[in-house]
This record gives sequence, C-alpha cells and structure tokens, in this order.
Amino acid sequence: EDSYYVPAGQIVLDLRELSEPGQLDGRTIHLDANAGEILVILPEDGLAANLNGDIQFGGAITVNHNEDGGWGYSRDAFVGDRADPTIDLDIDVKFGHIEVRQEAA
Repeated sequence: EDSYYVPAGQIVLDLRELSEPGQLDGRTIHLDANAGEILVILPEDGLAANLNGDIQFGGAITVNHNEDGGWGYSRDAFVGDRADPTIDLDIDVKFGHIEVRQEAA
C-alpha cells in the first residue's frame, strides 16, 4: 500500500519478507496516526529508506535504536546502505512514537 492510517493504536510495516524489495525503489509510503506507534522494519540488506518523521505534539522518533523527541519534534534520517534501492517514508504522528529500524529476517 502507499498509505496507512490508524486513529489510535499501532501500525507495524514489516518489509523484511519482500521477495523483490527493489520494486519499491523510489516509492513513497505515507503512515499516519493520531495517537500511538508506527514501526517500520527494513531488511538488513537490499532496501534503504529516507525518513521524514514528524511528531505534531508530543512523542519520540527512534532510528536504529537511537531515540530523540519532545514537543513538535521532526527528524529526517537515512536508514540503510545508499547503494540499495530506497523508499521514502513520510510518517506523521500527533502523540506517540515513530520507529524505523533494520533487522534480519
């Protein structure tokens, strides 16, 4: 999907089991929540991400286990190897937590 939304709760987008992650190269995925947590898990190899994360009110953003946050906090980060196919993650949460990390399948 190109977009995901939850008014309150959790979104987990696990991309580790994709058979051809290169097909996502250049795509933008929008993830939004009013309150809750959004977690994106990338494979350790084969797919990278440009993150544009915004916490409108209060919360934190964690990228590969490094967390920071506060009120009205934004963070742009690159996750992965720049030689890999890359997706753009546009993630917005009003109150809560955003996390993007790489893990083995």
